[in-house]
Amino acid sequence: MIDHQTDTWQVGDITIRPATIDDVPHIVAISRAHDIYVRGSTTYDASEALEELTEPGFDAASSMRLAFAPDGTCVGIGVVYDQLIQVRPNLWGFVLPEYRSRGLGSALLGWQIDRARTNLTRIPEEARLTIQGWVVSQDESGAQLFRDHGFTTQRAGYTMKIDFTPSQRPPAPEWPEGAQVVSLAEHGDFEMFVRGWYESFRDHRGWMERKWEDVIARWTHMVAHDHRHNPAHWWAVLIDGELAAVALCNADGYDSEEHAYVMVLGTLRGFRKRGLAMGLLRHSFNVFYDIGKAGVTLGVDGTSLTGAVRLYESAGMHISERRDHYERIERDGIELTNQG
Repeated sequence: MIDHQTDTWQVGDITIRPATIDDVPHIVAISRAHDIYVRGSTTYDASEALEELTEPGFDAASSMRLAFAPDGTCVGIGVVYDQLIQVRPNLWGFVLPEYRSRGLGSALLGWQIDRARTNLTRIPEEARLTIQGWVVSQDESGAQLFRDHGFTTQRAGYTMKIDFTPSQRPPAPEWPEGAQVVSLAEHGDFEMFVRGWYESFRDHRGWMERKWEDVIARWTHMVAHDHRHNPAHWWAVLIDGELAAVALCNADGYDSEEHAYVMVLGTLRGFRKRGLAMGLLRHSFNVFYDIGKAGVTLGVDGTSLTGAVRLYESAGMHISERRDHYERIERDGIELTNQG
């Protein structure tokens, strides 16, 4: 088994080694290459790489490997994200197309699996350990790599999009009696908005209880490193003064700067079935229409336990990208996350 802290090894003339904070330029280059390969565009930059490398609980030396050609070009990457939920480590990787069919993808994925399996000593003995990852549907070689290593797929996630018609303003939101919409810029209570995410996502697939201090630390770190963040574009609905729903958005998206992005849209238990999510969605459409954005995108579980896909379709959004979810059960047991 590979030493996950220190090992450097060769695949032919390719060197694979642990990542460090000094590798930001390499991480940016390979991540941008991935985005361009799968969707033809990218906005990934150094601030995103730095945010990921320095996220609380993430250790690049033990959780990220980079592959280098003899000329120093970064040609591959493998990452294990489990700083939040150790019972379902999430894998992400990519190899430049011209360096495929050399065993490099298998070497990186094999390391990722070994690294994810170390969580068996960190989670409760009765807990199930499931290794998971996503592949954009058109990346057939990436999907085949997962299948070759015993992963199966049963569901998908979507990027959904709405393109604005310049001469046609989006429909105005409708609100129930007693509803008030406030932005983080107006209200100023950062923890309230994060709590809106935390409480509203309890019924979503993959949910797992976490320590509140860890939740706040992660969101504080993320916002501090995200140049897209604008407190004027985080909204909450208060009903008779009580937090009911949130929409946490960025005017510049992660796939396209022309489209705004909805990171979080959620309604708290006790306030559902009142049209609050649709109201916030239309509120965001109108704000971003007014500042000249071409439209809005967001990500969603294709088998959402809360019926989110239907909501977005009824708001005029359509599926623009499909990501197939692959998983492999390493140890059966009690599922500690919400899987429906």
